[in-house]
Amino acid sequence: MTTTDAIKCTSFPRFSHLPFELRSQIWNDSLDETDGPALFFYRTGCWQPFEEPAFVEAEDIGEAMYMHLRHDLLTPVEIKMPLVFVNQEARDIALAWVRRQGVEIRFHEQRKCHVFVRHFDTSRDTLYIPKDNWREFCGLEPDNRSWQADLVNQDISTCSHVFRLALPEELFQTEIETIDLPHLWLFSIDVLFIIINVPPDMAREDVNVVVQERWEFGNKQGTWKYSRARDGSEQPDAEYIGDESLYKRLEEVNPELPERIPKFQQYGVEMRLASAVRI
Repeated sequence: MTTTDAIKCTSFPRFSHLPFELRSQIWNDSLDETDGPALFFYRTGCWQPFEEPAFVEAEDIGEAMYMHLRHDLLTPVEIKMPLVFVNQEARDIALAWVRRQGVEIRFHEQRKCHVFVRHFDTSRDTLYIPKDNWREFCGLEPDNRSWQADLVNQDISTCSHVFRLALPEELFQTEIETIDLPHLWLFSIDVLFIIINVPPDMAREDVNVVVQERWEFGNKQGTWKYSRARDGSEQPDAEYIGDESLYKRLEEVNPELPERIPKFQQYGVEMRLASAVRI
């Protein structure tokens, strides 16, 4: 067999003749250790009152009520599991992985089939706020909820376990003054992504579905490297590192942004540029 023949080979008919232990190892090695990071779309109804957040010391709670961003109420994303449909042996191994990961199986009404889904994971996932939902997310929904009968006259604070936030570039054209970085810091946001060239399908994504289609960050990304200011000022010097096409697009969106964004670092929020793709 030549090298060319080996490259063109797309099947291994004698796979079933391998020892069971070796076949099992191959099936297991084809699965990721954990499902990769994903973008979850914000939707109305996730801000909910909560009396005792787990991260607040009991002696600090007092009479306060917390408006908590319930990430467990976000629409779950689909996980592609092609191994399930290979054969019974592969299916058993894939379903064992599903159980270990805490993945759920749901029936998709539109597609008339079962799909695998998982919920938001604070250790890896990012909350994406569509342009039309930005003001609702950062103030309108929690404020409106606080005026409902069960919360009137309550001392209410906001809190969140979401550490990564993604916003479309268009917000930085029309809503730049409302993107309040100190406010985001209070939400515990560590990283803020700006999605450059938002795909049309992403802009039209329906957030009120039972299962959300899967979106992830693309290969194009960029960030800023900070160093002590050479002129002795408190504002650190910033150097952009990453995909240049994203940076050029950022300049087109708002010529002031390349200079303004590095200053956000003083609030402890890391700024990144990224593209998004549907999987």
